[in-house]
Parts: sequence; C-alpha cells; structure tokens
Amino acid sequence: IGGEFILSISRLQESDVGNYTCVVRNEYGSDRGRIEVQVGERTEQKGTEQTKKVEFIYPTHSQISVEGKSPLKLCCKAQGFDKVPTMMWLVRSITGKEVHLRSQDEYMNGDVRLRTYFIFNSTGIYFNLLAESLTINFTGTYMCGLDLDGRLYHDHINITVQDRPSVTADITMMNGTLGENKNLTCHVWSSPAPTLLTWYFDDAILPSSSRLKKMTVFHNEYQLDMVLNINSVQVSDFGVYTCKVYNSYGQGIAVQMIQDIDECSYDSEICGSATCINTMGEYRCECESGYIFQNGTCTDIDECNLPTKKPCDQICTNTVGAYTCSCYSGYVLDRTNSYSCLAVAGLTDTDDKGETEDSDLYTIIGAASGVLLILILSILMLTWFRRRKFDASDNASTKQIFQDNVAYQSSGESTIKLKSYLEDLQRCVLPSDEFPRQRLQLGIDLGQGRFGKVMMARALNINGNSDWEMVAVKTTCDDAMEIEKEDLYHELEIMRKIPHHPNVVDYLGCCTQQDPFYIIMEYVAGGNMQQYLRKFRPSQQATNSEELVPPTAKDLKSFALQISRGMEHLSSLNIIHRDLAARNVLLDRKGVCKICDFGLSRNVEGDEVYERSSKGPQPIRWMAPESLSDQCFTRKSDVWSYGVLMWEIITLGATPYPGMSAREVISTVMMGKWLSRPLHCKPELYALMVRCWDMLPPNRPSFSEISKDVEKLLEKESDYIELQEYEEAKFSVLDPDLVDERV
Repeated sequence: IGGEFILSISRLQESDVGNYTCVVRNEYGSDRGRIEVQVGERTEQKGTEQTKKVEFIYPTHSQISVEGKSPLKLCCKAQGFDKVPTMMWLVRSITGKEVHLRSQDEYMNGDVRLRTYFIFNSTGIYFNLLAESLTINFTGTYMCGLDLDGRLYHDHINITVQDRPSVTADITMMNGTLGENKNLTCHVWSSPAPTLLTWYFDDAILPSSSRLKKMTVFHNEYQLDMVLNINSVQVSDFGVYTCKVYNSYGQGIAVQMIQDIDECSYDSEICGSATCINTMGEYRCECESGYIFQNGTCTDIDECNLPTKKPCDQICTNTVGAYTCSCYSGYVLDRTNSYSCLAVAGLTDTDDKGETEDSDLYTIIGAASGVLLILILSILMLTWFRRRKFDASDNASTKQIFQDNVAYQSSGESTIKLKSYLEDLQRCVLPSDEFPRQRLQLGIDLGQGRFGKVMMARALNINGNSDWEMVAVKTTCDDAMEIEKEDLYHELEIMRKIPHHPNVVDYLGCCTQQDPFYIIMEYVAGGNMQQYLRKFRPSQQATNSEELVPPTAKDLKSFALQISRGMEHLSSLNIIHRDLAARNVLLDRKGVCKICDFGLSRNVEGDEVYERSSKGPQPIRWMAPESLSDQCFTRKSDVWSYGVLMWEIITLGATPYPGMSAREVISTVMMGKWLSRPLHCKPELYALMVRCWDMLPPNRPSFSEISKDVEKLLEKESDYIELQEYEEAKFSVLDPDLVDERV
C-alpha cells in the first residue's frame, strides 16, 4: 500500500522556516521523513547545482545485516534536479559478480530476484530496489546513482547476508593418471564464519596422511578456500570427493570426482597398429597372435627361438606372424596337433609303402582316440550325477546353517557360524558380478526396508557402454547387525539366479569386498505401485499439483497382467517371493511393472516347500492361511498374495482388511473369509481373485493360468473395473505402518 501525504503552505513567510517531520505508524512500527524549509532569493543555476544530491533514505545505516531468504527493500532519493534523471543500481558482491539495474528492471538468479521501480512526486524522486531470497553470494556493496553532465551523484550501503555457506568446486570432474599430483579446491563464502570444514571421500571422512594434505586459505572475513593436495595418485584415489562446510545456519557442499583417464580414447595413436586395452589406472597394447608389442609397434616373434620350450618337436621354421613345423626322416607330423612328430617303423623311400604304413598308423590313432572319447564321456556323466547329489546336499546344509543362525543367535557359537556363512557366500560371488566401488557415485535415499535401504546412484560403464548410468543400490542401514548383513547376502544370492525379464528388476552387480555391501540394481524412476495408485484417488487429485494422467481401467488390468508374467518367470526358477504386494512392484515412466525386493525370497526344490523357522514381523495381510498357521510357503502361497495385490490395484492402493488388527486378520483368513468385492469391480474379475484365495493351495491357479485369464479379460471390450463408480470412503484406510506386523 502506497500513498502521498502533502502539506501545502501558501505565501511562505520567514516564520515558516524550519524542519518539518512526517511520521507514519502501523502495528509493526513507524517511519519518518524530515524536510527542511528555507526562505531566500532565487538563485542562479550554480546555486541549484549545489543542492543536487543522491542519498539513501532507507535503510538509514550505511552497513546492515539481513538473514538469507528474507525480503529487503532499499530506497534512494534524488533531489535538486529539474527533471527525472536516469538512475541506476550497481550490486557488487563478495564473489566479484556485478549486477547493473536501471529503472523498471529485473534480475533473477535461481531463487534470488532483484526488481527496481521509481516514484516521482513533489517531495523528490525515489528510486527503489526490492530483493527477494538473498543468499550469502549477494553480500556486498549496493550503490544507487546517476551520471549527469559528466558528474556522478551516488550513495552506497554495505549489506551482509547471514545464511548457510555457499560452496563451489573448481572442477567437478577431472581425469587422473597414476603417479601424478592432483589439487582439489572448494571455494567457500560464509557469514557467519564456518564452524566446521570437512573433506569426505566416497561418503567417509577423509583422514590426512603423508600423501593427502588438507589446507585452508583465508581471503577475507567472508571467503576462504579448502584445498586438498593428493601426492602421487593411486588406484584407490579414484572416486568422489565432497567438501562440507557448516555454520550456525546450516551446511553447504560441493562434489568433485577424480576418474581414471581412458588412455585409449585420449590418444588414439598410443598403441600404433596394436589394439589398446584400457584398465583401471593403466592400459596395455595387444598384438595379433605371432606378434609382440615393442618400441611402439607390433613386431614379429621368432617363435622358434623363444626362451621357453620350442613350439615344434623337431624342425621349426619361422614365418611372418607365424611358424611351421616339420620332421626328420623317419618321422611324420601328427595331423591332430601339427607340431608333434611320430616315429614310423620300417619307413622306406617307396611312396606306396609309406602311405600304407601311414594309414595303418592313423587307424591305430583313431581307435585309441575313440576309446579315449568314450572314457571322457563316462567321467563327465559320473561327475554330473555326483554334482546333482552334491547340490542337493549343499542346499540342505545351507538351509540348516541359516536355521541354526536364527535359532541360536543368542549363543556365542552363532557369531562364529554366521561369519563363516557370510564368508562362504562371499566366495560364491562371481568375479564378473563384482563392480569396482570407485566407479559408483551414491545419491539420495529412495526408501528404507526391514533391514536395508535403497539409494539412487550413478555407475560408470556398468552396462559396457562407457557412460554414467542411473542405478539403484541396496545396502544395510548404518546400524545393521551381522544377521541383517546375512539377509542382504541371501537376497544377493536370489537376484543372481534371476535372468532378465521385463517385469522383474534387473540385477546389475555387487560390491562385496568391504563394508558396506552393495547390491546394484536397475533404477526404476516411477516409484512403487502403491504410491502411484494412491495419487489418483479423487481426494488426492484435488490437492495434487502434479499434472498426471490417471490410469484407465485397461491400464489397471495391464498392471495385473505384467505382474503375473513376472511372477510366472520367478516361479519357473523355483523362487518363492514371500512378500508380493503393491509396495514391492515398481512402475517406470512408460507404465512397465517390475517386481522387486527379494529380501524374504527363497529358492525351493524337491517338495517345493519352504518352512520358516525364525521369528519376526511379517506381511500378515498378504499371507496365505498355510503360511499364517504353519509357516509353510510355496509358489501357491505367492498366488494368494497376488490375489491381495489385485485387490490393492482395484481399490487404488487401499490397505487390505482395513480397521483390523493383525490377530483379527489371521482369524478372518483362517475362517475362510475373503476381502470383499468393491462395487466398481465386476464379478468376472473378482472371481479370479477368489480362485487365488482358495483355502486348499493345489486348487489355486498357477501364474501361467492367471496370465492367460487376465490376458483374455484384456482382450474383451467390457470394462471389468468401472472407476467412475469408485467409492473412496469405503477404502479410505491407507495405513503405511502395517507392512510388517506381529501377532
């Protein structure tokens, strides 16, 4: 709200000379302006020039402090000018940046916004600057002024913005080679002064050493540099470096990365005609067979004169890139390997005789080879049968170890058994699965489960395309116990056995050589199915600021089909999921469903039954009656869970058995009572759910049968889900705390 208050004095007299003060008040305070009135004769232009000036009238002090993000208004007054001059603002920040603004001008940088406007009335010319969301980087000198006839009229004020530190890195990504020195620099601006300066390497505090030296260089009261000197770069130095700065308002961070230089791409001529193979921290040049890389080129090897054993039994003749073998008189070259010589008894100069004896010799060799082949096949078959027996025994012993660890975890012996179990699992990790930890950049947390958490991350060259790719990384929580690490290793074992399927989250690799352990998986950007469905409830859409396209009835049936196909794939691998629910199905931006979270999964063979012996919270609302009563889990118990998941999809993410306690849920399920049919769900679709909830597991359909049934429903034009009839009030319970419950 603005306005003018005018005092008019007619026929000015000497008694009117003096100071006049205008006072304005409201509930927040008051402000005042003072005007001096003098009486005298008219002056010439020279006298007028002496009264021309530009000055700050608000704030009244020449140096002020403001808190970051708070709005600020500055006001300059120009007086003594016959006409409205062109005024300007100059903001010179401590970072060295300058911002120039004229009347009715605007400047934006992120959340920071500067706007100017002027007011011209009988009391003077007022030039205003409005600042919004200022940060520490806008601490500095603010000047208003004008240039008239070569003369500068101006005034200035110094403003200090109190805010969390601003930290920027000199270079965010740099290449490194082994043995060279590297300097990392973070530029820091902070007011008030920093209370803590810390370097991190791959999320751990970086200690100083003889090779790693940390320095702090102060420039002025607001600015300093954090410098890290790395002497003689090693392979272990490749990774992510973070400088963190704290003051009383918060923290500021900057991230830098040293990555291994790809010498082969950097210099295409580095190996000449040889093939360049890049490895971590180094490279090698490889030549074709028969050549060796020497003096920058591929040189022919004289295989006949190698210091090792000669390649030929008797006579060796070196050729370009290769060699040939021949034999002395009385010997012939073995046609099976082309380098051994075989003696021929009674060999004469007669060609026919030589050919006959040579043929006899080959007949003998052929017969011997046949006998040898039969012997090898017999050994292989015997080994295969023994291996099957060994695998069955190994699975049983692994299961027993797991049960022993859970049943006796309170005893001292269990710790030894558990460590042994983890070591055995580590040895099972294939070398191709192990991903270099230094090529992994961890990001924000995506979610947390019963014993671990999932983080967003970037992985370099994880799919062999030499690019950084978004991945998801599952690891244990910071306070994880050994038993929880065992669970994560068990999940790793399960995921390694699952080949690619479009409806199952892909396993990409792992980091198991040191703590914390990482499972690297495909990153799915759309979030989980439960969160997705709940966004499109009528009450949520009314308040949701996101512009999202709600799913159609056909989309919901497509989700059910994709999940059944993913479970069909897992079932064919003898894998029981044991925690199938909407929260454990991810949805990408294109509407593709992917089953995830194999923390409770088990691999079963033989009788195809897994009996749980440990205690702890369970997903009771999704469990089959045989699992609730006898702790028995089969592929048909996953079918029961799938029926509950279908109910979640149709009710847009409602909590199953709403309003019931865990004990009441168990009682309801054991009595054969099903989840009620939503009115907007047609009986044909609900009938499929009921088949999944048969009290006798053999009577439930397989996932293959479910996929065929859902596919038929999709092909028909009928709307088996009438979303316009959805009654949200009946499915309003959305309890996030009922994932794991105890009786």
